Amino acid sequence: MNKIIKDPVEIIIIALFAIGCFGYAYGILKACFISLAKIPDVSKMPAFLSNLITTIGAVLATNLGAILGLPKTETPSLSPFTFFIEPTVTNFQITACLIYLLALLVSSVVWGIKNFTTDSTQIVPTLPDQAKTFLGVLVGVLAITLAKQ
Repeated sequence: MNKIIKDPVEIIIIALFAIGCFGYAYGILKACFISLAKIPDVSKMPAFLSNLITTIGAVLATNLGAILGLPKTETPSLSPFTFFIEPTVTNFQITACLIYLLALLVSSVVWGIKNFTTDSTQIVPTLPDQAKTFLGVLVGVLAITLAKQ
């Protein structure tokens, strides 16, 4: 069943969501390519992209933490007020979580390939930061899972 979006607010929300997610993914990939070059030139990483990764990453981390305990819904809503009435997980939130977790995993793999160096001439510093965040996510999920058992 395809739903045709006619509400301009929905279109704006979807567009901004897509731009944010693509911007975050692009920043992570650019940092990876710069870091994996034969002779890395980390000065090629725009400060704006580093800030974008950090800022959007914080929102994605908050989203991941928020949905871990919420029930899944059959009919996701774009209304921000629905969350307060009946908190459920939406397709947007699941998509954001998958993008975030994949980016953290890729950052961790690249940092591992670079022998876990923190030398900022060899790796874009954002990647080890994201990899350390991934460790935090893993520990958090492990703690939640073990607490439920």
